[in-house]
Amino acid sequence: MELNMVCAPLRGLCAHRGGCDSSTRGRPSAHRRTSRVLRRTRRMIDWRKKNPDCRRAMFKVHCASRRCERRVPYAADRPYEPRDTRVKPAPLTCPDTPPFTRQSTPGRARAPVSRICNNTSMSTRPLPDASAPTGDSAAADGVRIQRIREQFPAINSTQTALLDNAGGSQAPRAVADAIRDYMLNTYVQLGADYDVSVQSTQTVQRAHDFVRLLMNGDGIGEVALGASSSSLLRTLGDCYADALPAGSRIIVAEWGHESNIGPWVRHDGKAFEVVWWRVSRETGMPRLEELRELVKVGAAVVAFPHASNLFGDLFDVAAATKIAHGAGARVVVDGVAFAPHRAIDVRALDVDWYVYSTYKVYGPHMGAMFGKKEAFAEITGPNHFFIPREAASYKFELGGVSHEGCAGLLGLWRHLCFLAGEDAAGPWRRQTIELAFERMQEIEAPLQARLIEYLSSRNDVRIIGPASADPAERVSTISFVHKAKPSREIAQGANRAGHGIRFGHFYAWRLCEALGLQPEDGVVRVSLVHYNTMDEVERLIGFLDSAL
Repeated sequence: MELNMVCAPLRGLCAHRGGCDSSTRGRPSAHRRTSRVLRRTRRMIDWRKKNPDCRRAMFKVHCASRRCERRVPYAADRPYEPRDTRVKPAPLTCPDTPPFTRQSTPGRARAPVSRICNNTSMSTRPLPDASAPTGDSAAADGVRIQRIREQFPAINSTQTALLDNAGGSQAPRAVADAIRDYMLNTYVQLGADYDVSVQSTQTVQRAHDFVRLLMNGDGIGEVALGASSSSLLRTLGDCYADALPAGSRIIVAEWGHESNIGPWVRHDGKAFEVVWWRVSRETGMPRLEELRELVKVGAAVVAFPHASNLFGDLFDVAAATKIAHGAGARVVVDGVAFAPHRAIDVRALDVDWYVYSTYKVYGPHMGAMFGKKEAFAEITGPNHFFIPREAASYKFELGGVSHEGCAGLLGLWRHLCFLAGEDAAGPWRRQTIELAFERMQEIEAPLQARLIEYLSSRNDVRIIGPASADPAERVSTISFVHKAKPSREIAQGANRAGHGIRFGHFYAWRLCEALGLQPEDGVVRVSLVHYNTMDEVERLIGFLDSAL
């Protein structure tokens, strides 16, 4: 009966066209074309009877071609891979390959393969466990690092060792997939009641919730997202300029990134009186004792970094915060250089404001700012007048945030679970985040130890920052200068040899001046993260040995 329902219109087609006549000579007649369709239709129905579990929507008869092929997944169904390394997709798990193929139809939505053949979706399938396998320790570490590197397509698309991660880390496939899926499926405006808009609104809200958990700020504050840490801190400085009495003292760390210096200095002599917290001219490092002296006169805000993006040091934020709070000051911490290496814990640090760049922590190009509830309440964000101050995050997100970026932030959870060896389908857990960053630290520690050991062995090299490789004292951002050779010459030579490092002041212009360095030439900086390898470090050392 099913065959008759399908074939009857085709028989009518032949009768309507009047069969074969002289006008069809030399090319297939309507009758012959119809017969071919009938034969293929019979094969299709026979195959469907043998394979009832596969949905008919997956296939379509293609009458214009004698060749019959099996449908393969569309490019959009595959996770992103570089064009020159993309592998052929695995065959579908439907039984008994049918003798025809589905062809794409313009304007027609393509159903994901996972919804057709009941396969696991490529965007949600479990990632392999990054935990070190059992067996020989060195071999196990090698396998673990290789599994991690497989999650970062960009690493395998270049011959250059990516050792400039303090300027921006690579994004794992899980983050790229989340951004792609959002833009292909739920890329609409927020706040409406239709289903797709509801999903998009939830994505943006959940991104705020996730970042707040990442910073361990649940219950004590809120998170605002923006284009970068620099833009968020600029907004924060302007808000305090409006809120504080004229002449309020702002203590600013000399060794910080300009993003947490400029927003305060620009109001110096107008809304603020800027007081410098300087580094020691003997050691080149900051001292808590100087802060104690500075706050005795009073202070409204103390702004400093958690780790210098040149030094790579781990500063005692909790101790500095206690001193500042004792004087009644708010604390603004730049955590950009710290966040890629350790789990942020604003609760333990007791800071009022904490900022980091999500694109340096394996995510999309955005910035995130945590603020305590009472700190948000003291100032008014720049968003429109009719948006209430109680909407703390939104009040600071003028024009809204990147929706697809928020989706990418949520994708980072899968990578953290991969590192922790846990199921990403489970609920968010702070313990998972902490375990993932502990794994990162375990991988980075021997890399920084080896590089610092080599640099310390040379009499013609000066390490800028802690000379110790102890993970309790520093992260794996390592800067140095040579006694004779310019930093530019060293870094550019390394680039030509396939080592992705950089030179310059890295927006710590004032620190370079304080250390007696020419900011334009600055330092040579090597910044390692958990997807770098000992082989990359050894090859860099080999280059430095011949170049210095």
